[in-house]
Amino acid sequence: MKDLFESRLIDHLADQSDVGGDYDKLAAILTAYTGKNVSGRSIVFMSRGACFAKKWLLMALFELSLKSGWMPSSIADWENVIWTLTGKKQSVLGGDNTKIFEQLADISNKPELVFENNFNKQVK
Repeated sequence: MKDLFESRLIDHLADQSDVGGDYDKLAAILTAYTGKNVSGRSIVFMSRGACFAKKWLLMALFELSLKSGWMPSSIADWENVIWTLTGKKQSVLGGDNTKIFEQLADISNKPELVFENNFNKQVK
C-alpha cells in the first residue's frame, strides 16, 4: 500500500494513550472534533493507504496530530504540511516559510521557532 500523509497522521494519533490503537475510538474523536460522521472503517482504509482523506478530514487529522505532539520528520512531511495549509504543491526549499511556521504555531499552541528549527534540521 501507499505511504500517504493521512496514514502517517492516523498512525501517530492511534498511538496516543486516549486512542490506544482503536480506530473506532479515533473515528469517534474525529466525529466530535469535526461534527461530521467518521467511521472506523474509513480510518482503517486510510491507515493502510487504500484511500485518501477528504480535505476537511485531513485538516482534522493534521490539527489533532500537531496538538498531540506530532512534528514533520522529513522533507516529504514538510511538502505535505505546506500542501495541506496552502492547497498548493510547492517546493519547501528556497522560499519564505514564515507564514507556514506562524500557522503551525497557531494550530499547535507551540512557538514558531519549534517549527522553524525542525524545518532547518530536515533540510540539512
